[in-house]
Amino acid sequence: MKSFLQAIAKLSLTAKLSLASSLLLVVAIGITIYSAQTKHEVRSHADQNSEDTNNGEQGTNDAMDAADAAAAAAAAADAANSSASNGGGEENIPGGGYCAGSCQVNAPPAPISGMTVTCNPNTSCYIDWGPSDGATHYQGRFDDQKNAWNGNCDNPNPGDGCWDNGQTYFDGRQFTPGDTYDLWIHACNQRGCSAPLDVSFITPNITPGGAAPPPVSGLAVTCNPNISCHIAWNPSDGATHYQERFDDKVNPWSGDCNNLNPGDGCWDTNSESFVTQLTPGHDYNVSLHACNKYGCSGPSWIGVKVPLPTPTPTP
Repeated sequence: MKSFLQAIAKLSLTAKLSLASSLLLVVAIGITIYSAQTKHEVRSHADQNSEDTNNGEQGTNDAMDAADAAAAAAAAADAANSSASNGGGEENIPGGGYCAGSCQVNAPPAPISGMTVTCNPNTSCYIDWGPSDGATHYQGRFDDQKNAWNGNCDNPNPGDGCWDNGQTYFDGRQFTPGDTYDLWIHACNQRGCSAPLDVSFITPNITPGGAAPPPVSGLAVTCNPNISCHIAWNPSDGATHYQERFDDKVNPWSGDCNNLNPGDGCWDTNSESFVTQLTPGHDYNVSLHACNKYGCSGPSWIGVKVPLPTPTPTP
């Protein structure tokens, strides 16, 4: 180092200035390189931090999206479960009930009303009732009071019985003359059954020397476009008169001839007859009972459609 300084001391002033300039240039270049490297490192750290931040934000966003998707899936599952428990997203019906197509049944139907029991001495009883809104079928139970009701429709006690069908009537021939029965009927759908409507009745004893006539055969109804229908049948042995019932299927059968729904009718006749109080284009159920002083038979049934009037030709 000493010899280096002695050599510099021997240089001329111009040489010394030139050397100093060269040294300053080298120092400047070194500072520039160092500064550029430092900036690069700082930028790299910044970029890394930014990328980490972005990755964190992306991860947060992904997590939020996943949470949202899970919530949506849970909501969809709840909706599906709710739909399944409500009968497939059906339409609510007040007081329970059912409807065609897509509809909702959320409760058992209301109890039936208007039950009547008509028995005759030939051990048969005809039971009918008004329909219940929302009912798809009816469960009937009868208990001969001579025996306790055991609650088992598959193996009832003697004299007892059950039925389950979609009709609003039951034509029973299992009853013992002179016995007292308890009878109850439930209206049911896929949500369960209503409370029962119950009644007690006594079947009449067989009158010596007489019995109700058997049901008629050959029941036929012929209608024409002027809204009259001709009703004919083969006479029933022992019958003295006949009970006709017309049920317009637009309205349910009330089961009460003293309180008929619109379009329905009841008539007593001694022979074949004409009926004119019918609505063109409507479908009817027609029933006929053969009767005498001992009682009436079970019904004979037939369905008929009243034709529309013939259009008047244009002159």
